[in-house]
Amino acid sequence: MTQPESSPANNNDKILSAEELRALLRNPPKEFIKEEYGKSSILISGCTFEDEYLILDDTVTVNLPLKFEGCTFKSDKLFFIDGMTCNESLTFEGCTISDSIYFSSGTFKKEVLLKYVYVKSVHLSHCTFEKVSISGYEINEVWVSGTKFESLHIGEYLIGDNIKKLVIFAKEDETGDIIVREQSFDEISLHGINKGKNFSFAKIKCNNISITNFKNEGSLNFYGIEPKDLTNDKRYFQITNSNLDKVQFYRAFFSQYKELIIIDSFITDALFIGCKWSNNVRAINGPGYGIFEDSLKTGRKTTPKEIVAIKEAYRQLKISMSKHSDKIQEHKFYSEELNFHNKTLSWGKPWKNQFWDKMILLWSKTFSDYGQSFIKPLIWLLFGHYILFLIALLFNGFKPLHISICEPTAAGFQEAFEKFFIYINPLRRLETSFSGYLIFLDLLMRIWSSYMIYNLIRASRRFIS
Repeated sequence: MTQPESSPANNNDKILSAEELRALLRNPPKEFIKEEYGKSSILISGCTFEDEYLILDDTVTVNLPLKFEGCTFKSDKLFFIDGMTCNESLTFEGCTISDSIYFSSGTFKKEVLLKYVYVKSVHLSHCTFEKVSISGYEINEVWVSGTKFESLHIGEYLIGDNIKKLVIFAKEDETGDIIVREQSFDEISLHGINKGKNFSFAKIKCNNISITNFKNEGSLNFYGIEPKDLTNDKRYFQITNSNLDKVQFYRAFFSQYKELIIIDSFITDALFIGCKWSNNVRAINGPGYGIFEDSLKTGRKTTPKEIVAIKEAYRQLKISMSKHSDKIQEHKFYSEELNFHNKTLSWGKPWKNQFWDKMILLWSKTFSDYGQSFIKPLIWLLFGHYILFLIALLFNGFKPLHISICEPTAAGFQEAFEKFFIYINPLRRLETSFSGYLIFLDLLMRIWSSYMIYNLIRASRRFIS
């Protein structure tokens, strides 16, 4: 009987240095060669690689699919893949890396897969990849910067809450498609430019999302975005100095973030579907900026400069809703825009336009919520006319009808009820007008009723084009 070929289990408990690892990859021993379906690959299983420096440099070229399975990488100075060339796939599955893994340079012509790995952080920079897939346990950070790839997948092999921070610096001539799905994060930061690629973030829970100095010239989609922890005090969604062009937000729960920060950004072409909103739009920087802690100490008070920026943010949101025929949100954001426009005005002198602009906005807000409320103008119509009607009674405008507390009569109440609703009509006949000085009161009645009826009609037609 012949001795069976070594299986991956036979490699258990092997401890190799960095140089031994490099030598193994340059000229793989037969015991590490796996034959399956007529194809050869390198399978290194259950080994421990331990050294002060673990470096796979430009002296290492691998021409077969390479897989590390259940291996441990121990190093005081991190694990660097620096200059290595893989002409086939590279896989780390179920491996433990004592600190971080750095892909700092090198060429990987097929997929690089980190599957179910234990690692503190993953850094991708100055490398050339075809496809990169990352999934693991308790990963602190994933950094993507200055590296070229066709596609990057995070969460392709789903394992739940596992990444604290994701930072992407996209470059138009390097960055490919980015697919992130069903993951939980403490923080996501997106910078750079998307040039004709697909950036997709689906079913993401993240406390702090920051899109900063970013330009979208491709497909940028967010599906099912919400905070990871509703008790966290630093739940912020930030869009700063960015042009998002035709970004698409599906079921983004902006209302669950403490602040939706929009500063110097273009979002009028954005599409919002099934999103949840609150009046939490701000224009002062959140986490990740040096002034954030100072702004917390001052209670993040709204400054005149920020008021103008918030007004602009609501204006853009209003335009976006208008472009996509969302009348409800369009009117809501229009109201918020007017609220902040009002805050930019000062009372000034009565003969100046700004004084009357502020007065008109104050009236519109008080009496109808800028045409959004039906009940407010109805209540004010009845209440205001009631006051004017009482004044007319006191000045004998409806003589012999008068106010009598001691001897009220049913007939008197019936007549007063009839006249109340006759005089609430601004288009009533001239013979119902008052005479003498009371003509001014008659004019006030007609103006008040006309203005409130206008607000009632305005509110009832706010959903009609």
